[in-house]
Amino acid sequence: MARIDNLIAALCPDGVEYKKLGDISSKAKGIRWKDCPGESKRYIDLSSVDMLTHKIGELVEVDESNAPSRAKQIVRSGDLIFATTRPTQMRCCIIPDELDNQLCSTGYCVLRIKPGVVNRFVLHLLTSDDFKEYLKANQTEGNYPAISDRLLRQYEVPVPPLDVQREIVRVLDSFAELEAELEAELEAELEARRAQYVYYRDKLLAFDNIEMQRERELQWLTIGDLGTLERGRRFTKADYCVDGVPAIHYADIYTRFSTVTNCAVSFVRKELSGNLRYAAPGDLVLACTGETKEDIAKAVAWEGDCPVAVHDDCTIIHLNDKILPRYLSYYFQTSRFSRAKVLLATEGKTVRIAPSRLATIQVPVPPLSVQQQVVDILDRFDALTTSLTDGLPAEIEARRKQYEYYRDMLLNFPRKEAAA
Repeated sequence: MARIDNLIAALCPDGVEYKKLGDISSKAKGIRWKDCPGESKRYIDLSSVDMLTHKIGELVEVDESNAPSRAKQIVRSGDLIFATTRPTQMRCCIIPDELDNQLCSTGYCVLRIKPGVVNRFVLHLLTSDDFKEYLKANQTEGNYPAISDRLLRQYEVPVPPLDVQREIVRVLDSFAELEAELEAELEAELEARRAQYVYYRDKLLAFDNIEMQRERELQWLTIGDLGTLERGRRFTKADYCVDGVPAIHYADIYTRFSTVTNCAVSFVRKELSGNLRYAAPGDLVLACTGETKEDIAKAVAWEGDCPVAVHDDCTIIHLNDKILPRYLSYYFQTSRFSRAKVLLATEGKTVRIAPSRLATIQVPVPPLSVQQQVVDILDRFDALTTSLTDGLPAEIEARRKQYEYYRDMLLNFPRKEAAA
């Protein structure tokens, strides 16, 4: 930072000149397929650029016969492209050497930066909070907000001396690289912990060792032997309210709950209370409708302090005293259970599994004391994995905020006063 301060003090002590993007760049040319007969080109569409990394992902090859109507702009190495559809998503990047002379969508504004300005310096400017505010103020509203190339090119940016630009780019690129490395390390750590958790969960709940089965008095019982199964009862979106009867919808199980919960996230009108079906504390609730056979029958143990209404796309298992709810909920996450449910699920417009079929699946049932030991171990693993899952986004967000703070600070130049 000190080097940047020294450069600014030496090279632009009175501030810097601000110029419109249109004045420091030129436009791309459109393709004329008749000038390149038989050629194909890689095409950068609006989804090709990652919003966070500002890098280009996988591309498709197009030619004159199959090119989309928007595949018209020829990009050159070093061009800066910015998506003008939904502009506040900040899809922008620098065209790498290997994509020289390829195509991008007319949904991008192509800025071919002129000599005297560093393209990556402009890229950092176009990710700043100030530019995002400019986009919000100037975009057209609707289902697909957009900003015109003309308005985008009118945005004014500071143009300090090249040495200052290069040093700022070096610092900000280093921040971005460190953030990416940290994110990769944290993701790898989380994935390793998840794999470790899955391995030990399946191992603990397999009971494959014969001696272990004898010592622990293991029984293999069907789910039907462990309680009574019934479907929930239908309620609709129109029945939801802020303060009413606590309820579990099958979508809640997929998106909001893990192995166990003691509070509902949905509520339905109290007038329906007499027509609903309920899971009591200690019961298990399974989502019996889903998109794939692999997803079906995700379970949550209900440990709330009152009954909870259950949607008719779920099955309630009113458990008896042979099994602990958490133990069974963990077992429903295992590879063994997954293999069994896949064979029993039926496919139509959606995938379903009937309570009568669920009731036939066998479950290893050791004594309650052993079940509790397994639950205690898996609870500790689950807590560790959850803390990492919760901590990962927070840590990444903290690093991004740090980068954004230094980016906006480094790119905030006093404007040079015009000569009288």
